[in-house]
Amino acid sequence: MTSSGSAAVRQMFERQREEVKSLKVENAERMRALKEKHAHERSAMGVQPRAPKKWFPDGLEPPPSADFSAVEDEITKTKAALDDLHVVTEVGERSAADTVRAMKTNFYTNVLATVECHAWSVTFAANFLTLVRMNAPKCCKLSCYAVEGGPACKQEVQFMIYVLPKIGLQLHPEFPQSLTNPTRTHWRFFMGRSGAKPFYVNLIVYPTVADVSVDRGLAPWKMSALAPNLHRIAVVSCPVEGRMGENINDVLNERINESLTRAALRADAKGFVSDDMSGSTVAASTKLLDDYLA
Repeated sequence: MTSSGSAAVRQMFERQREEVKSLKVENAERMRALKEKHAHERSAMGVQPRAPKKWFPDGLEPPPSADFSAVEDEITKTKAALDDLHVVTEVGERSAADTVRAMKTNFYTNVLATVECHAWSVTFAANFLTLVRMNAPKCCKLSCYAVEGGPACKQEVQFMIYVLPKIGLQLHPEFPQSLTNPTRTHWRFFMGRSGAKPFYVNLIVYPTVADVSVDRGLAPWKMSALAPNLHRIAVVSCPVEGRMGENINDVLNERINESLTRAALRADAKGFVSDDMSGSTVAASTKLLDDYLA
């Protein structure tokens, strides 16, 4: 294809994206108006809001309505697997650009939209346990991103905080932290690994999708170019719709794509964040990362 032909194709795709975006905005406005109409009708008839369902176990009564016995078995099996963990080691070299590319290729999600399937929370819990277990042998950090939502989303986050200690990870003594630029709450859990650096699970929760940025998670560190010290990223919780009826998943995808583009350009221009992180404190590594992203 000629350069002029390639330009025409790019223009076509850009036009199509703009048309789809315009239609989504129109549909969001119609959905918002419909929700306001329904809310007004319920209020006029004196209908009280329904209490949120309990989707996940939290150590308190009552139990969730779905059968979580299989998940309890998975918790036991996951802890046993992590207690007997054998790390995976890669040999060779990987550039900063290739490291970012590998994080992009292995960018996970655990967001489930079909919540009318009543046992969706069972699947969510089992998937999260699998996500942790399959990354622990080859990663030193798994960063899990979430956007605040309604009761179901809040319970997803609380379940992750509840279950990580049950499978052998400890809450880092300096966490949770309330952070700014962008606004977020950060939990950090960790466990030791024989013959390798500790395995960290970061849970980062943003108040709105407009606050989301995964630039920090995508920054390539020299020490994390190869297993068993890889970095991996996952979106683990996100509401389907925003307050105005907008599709949050669509907005989140745009934010992620923006971060991926910046990460690739940054890796090409700057390389790795650091070549040596031995003995570094949380504050020191944060400073290095802030400088790299500036």
